[in-house]
Amino acid sequence: MSTKSLLSLAAMAALVLTAAPVLAQYDDDSYGESESEAEESFASASSDSDTSAGSTGANGTGIRMGAKAMSFTLPSGGGASAGYTMYDTDKTAIQFGVGLVGTMDNQKDQDNTMGISLEGNYIMYKSIGTVSPFLKFGGVLSKPPGGDLGEASTLAGGAFMGVELFFMPQLSISGAIGAVLALLPGLDDDGDPALFKIIQLSAVKSTLSANIFF
Repeated sequence: MSTKSLLSLAAMAALVLTAAPVLAQYDDDSYGESESEAEESFASASSDSDTSAGSTGANGTGIRMGAKAMSFTLPSGGGASAGYTMYDTDKTAIQFGVGLVGTMDNQKDQDNTMGISLEGNYIMYKSIGTVSPFLKFGGVLSKPPGGDLGEASTLAGGAFMGVELFFMPQLSISGAIGAVLALLPGLDDDGDPALFKIIQLSAVKSTLSANIFF
């Protein structure tokens, strides 16, 4: 074998010996990074799955940010309403409701025997648990049975304090008591019907609600 061939073989061997440790280190690092990324991806997926699947909020209740609920309410003084509640944080909620009130009159030709109410409330919970105390502030626009919408509507606002009792995370009953300030229809100076002519304060007003969370 010539001297030139021997020198070529020696150079190739030296190159292989030099590159082998570098390649081995690169393979180890790549494998470690891939394994770490796979573990992080799995953990993230598990966390997302747990979050999306969870339907229980703080202390085993249905109250949590993003939760929604349907409410069926019986206020004092008669009537009934259904409400839809959205929880924007773990301790606050926005509620919208609609109520229908009919008369027991048997005269089939009588007009305007159906009353309707639209309401909005903001609810703040003091603490969350099986028994959850809260404050509620809201307003309601209503038309009583037997009156025209433009002449007999009532606008009212109130503040309530109450307690919500959870039987299970998706089911609760709540009761509240408070005061309501209402603007009632009346007569103007000419004796014609007019909106919001009378101010009335109801010192005690109570409500009882059943709530279903989802």
